[in-house]
Amino acid sequence: MVQTPHSHVFVSQLNSGGTTLLYSTYISGSGTDIASGMAIDSRGDVFVTGTTTSADFPTSAIILPFQGARAAGATNQFFASEVSTSASNAGSSSLLYSTYFGGSNPANGAVQGGGVAGDSNGNFYITGTTNFLHLGNVATDFPLANAFQGCLDVAPPATPPTTPPPCPSNATATDAFVAKFNPKVSGSGSVLYSTYVGGSGDDSGIGIAVDSGFNAYVTGSTKSGDFVPPTTVRPYQACLGNPTSSAPCPGGVTKSDAFVAKIGSSPTSSTNPAFPLNYFSYLGGSGTDVGLAIAVDAIQNVRVTGYTDSADFPLKTGSPTPPPVPVQSTFGGGAADVFVARIDTTATTASTGLGEWGTYLGGAGDDRGTGVAVDPNGITYVTGDTSSSDFISHITPPLTPSFQPTLSGSSDVFVSKIGGISQLSFPTSSTTPNPAISPSPVGSGNQVTFTYTITNEGPDTAYGIIFTDVVPASFNSASASPGQCIQTPVTGFITCTIGTLNVNATATVKVLLTPTTPGQVGNTGSVTANGSPTVVSAPGSVVVTDFQIGVSPNTATVTAGQPATYTVTVAPLPTYNAQVSLSCSGLPTGATCGFSTTPVTIPSNSPVTSTMTINTTARPVTTAAMRSMPGRGYGTWLPVSGLALLGVGVWPRGSRRRRLLGGIFAIGILALILLPACGGKKTTTTPAAGTPAGTYPVIVDARSGNTTHSSTVTLVVQ
Repeated sequence: MVQTPHSHVFVSQLNSGGTTLLYSTYISGSGTDIASGMAIDSRGDVFVTGTTTSADFPTSAIILPFQGARAAGATNQFFASEVSTSASNAGSSSLLYSTYFGGSNPANGAVQGGGVAGDSNGNFYITGTTNFLHLGNVATDFPLANAFQGCLDVAPPATPPTTPPPCPSNATATDAFVAKFNPKVSGSGSVLYSTYVGGSGDDSGIGIAVDSGFNAYVTGSTKSGDFVPPTTVRPYQACLGNPTSSAPCPGGVTKSDAFVAKIGSSPTSSTNPAFPLNYFSYLGGSGTDVGLAIAVDAIQNVRVTGYTDSADFPLKTGSPTPPPVPVQSTFGGGAADVFVARIDTTATTASTGLGEWGTYLGGAGDDRGTGVAVDPNGITYVTGDTSSSDFISHITPPLTPSFQPTLSGSSDVFVSKIGGISQLSFPTSSTTPNPAISPSPVGSGNQVTFTYTITNEGPDTAYGIIFTDVVPASFNSASASPGQCIQTPVTGFITCTIGTLNVNATATVKVLLTPTTPGQVGNTGSVTANGSPTVVSAPGSVVVTDFQIGVSPNTATVTAGQPATYTVTVAPLPTYNAQVSLSCSGLPTGATCGFSTTPVTIPSNSPVTSTMTINTTARPVTTAAMRSMPGRGYGTWLPVSGLALLGVGVWPRGSRRRRLLGGIFAIGILALILLPACGGKKTTTTPAAGTPAGTYPVIVDARSGNTTHSSTVTLVVQ
């Protein structure tokens, strides 16, 4: 018995040099398994999707799958798997999540795998093409959940009805579908939403991307002319096969267009769990156009590539003026050319959709774009296959010489890099300078603001915008809106990261200085974008004015307790438009000063005066008084002393009594001498301290911001 060989899915990981196989595994059953898309998340886990005919396709054992087996009676199904290449999840545990995904009505339904994308939360999104019906039979239905489109071949109306009508059971055309998985949840809860995306014609989902806000973007092909784009946004192209038409669209189109659809990140409302269709646009001409890959940038602008044979593929024309110039503006020949387009999925009017563009890439052979990416600077990268020997020579030669400039063999892979086309400017006019400087002139020591307005004049979005400035020592601070600024402390070099500006959008940078030296201070801001070395600069300067102070008279003489007055004059040099505060120092004890006006404001170009008054304090007077000894003290000692003297004269010389009376007399005389000194009491009156007599230098300060000017006068206190 000869066995028919089957294809299997595999996942392999190589080191950065491509020299070592770090991890490799099959993901397969006994049937035919085909991978159609792969994505890698920030942890290095791999998401894979595709189709399988295997009844024993491996499903996850720890996190239970959403659908553990093929739908009843089905032969083909989709699959979605997550693989960890980490050594900690070696062997069978490296299959973190794996599930079937499909229906069986009809049993041999169309199953065409599409792309897969992952978000920063570890969720992943898949797209593909099917004609499995959803008719309310769990065993055979195509699995839907929180869908904005619940029926095959029936485009959702602009306003979904409260009660959706039953789905037609005879629908046969294919639709695209989109499903979002949370692989950390077991069973039915792992599918957050699943929905058809299509109309009454054949539609296919091929490429998918997701932004940082968890919006999903899908491209593929459609023959359905009955899509009704959401009314809140303006489509790049409103009608199938008619790039210049608007609603109502002409019918009768039999060829396919590429399309772009955007599914929102959260349910429509608290009462409607469906995840909404927030953007839809056709993309194509009167021929056949198919989108094969899609990428999204930081501001929800997508890059789409695929192939077209339309001679009227929609290249952006009109606004802005002049419009973007395509890399290649005409069809190159052969069966198909590559197309590349940039589409704004948030535009509400034609004026807000500026910067959208489309271009051909291709020569006389057959050319297809199969992959696209966009970097943080808005640079678009495209790859695919070509059989055109004039693929490069057919367009404007690239700025960087090619790695391989000529075709080798019948067909080759190609890689193209398309630069962001944007023009930054500092717009000025006779009435609006840029930078705007306020105040101008500025008074020495006071803050002045240089406001730079940056505009993206298009025709493309500007990415990676950097504002730089080398400021003088008087620098205070800088701020950007949008964005943020940092300063290198030693050099004063400012860098403001502004980020992204759409066409006609503006950013503002404010640089604050406090100059203290009279004269002129200049400052120049510069910007770059899209990783380009091109620098756009805007110089500005401001006149720094000053003031002077004079005080008269030079000397004032007063008696302590009297005030001294001076006239303080503040004069502009030659103008000054800031307030000046006055103060004094160097005053003696008991003196204070005050001003009739402080702060003062210089009117126009004229000086202004203020009266300074120095108040002094009178010095105190000291008085003293004696209090006499009471009369009885003197009355006692005087007779005692007299009797002692008489006794001395009566008694004979040398007698004992004579000597005793002589001692008493001496003591009495001494007591009479000492009593006035010991018995008196001194009293003093001490009021508050006064201003001492003397000559004092008094400093008068005039201060504005960080600038101070001084004058010295003399105060004489008598």
